[in-house]
Amino acid sequence: MIQSCTWRARLSSSLNARVHWRVRAKTAKAEREQARLMCHALMILPAPPCVVRLTRVGPRQLDDDNVATAFKSIRDGVADWLGVDDGDTIKVRWEYAQERGAYAIRVEVMS
Repeated sequence: MIQSCTWRARLSSSLNARVHWRVRAKTAKAEREQARLMCHALMILPAPPCVVRLTRVGPRQLDDDNVATAFKSIRDGVADWLGVDDGDTIKVRWEYAQERGAYAIRVEVMS
């Protein structure tokens, strides 16, 4: 079964951002909570093991290492929703993708 949720948000890599650490921490906390709430509201909690594909939609593509970094807070929020450690490779396999278009984030869960 495949479930997905998409919401409009601009996701950018923090590797090249020149912001104060407190601003970055506040942004990360908000992104994490938003991801958890969106998944909770729009999808049914699957039983592990599952595959989670995180897709960044934007006008330009990021390098693959920047995509993974940009999704760190989103990944943490989805892991919170799933009730797993995001480093547990037995319960969850994480995949990353990119598409061109208006800024958005898509989370797909395949169980």
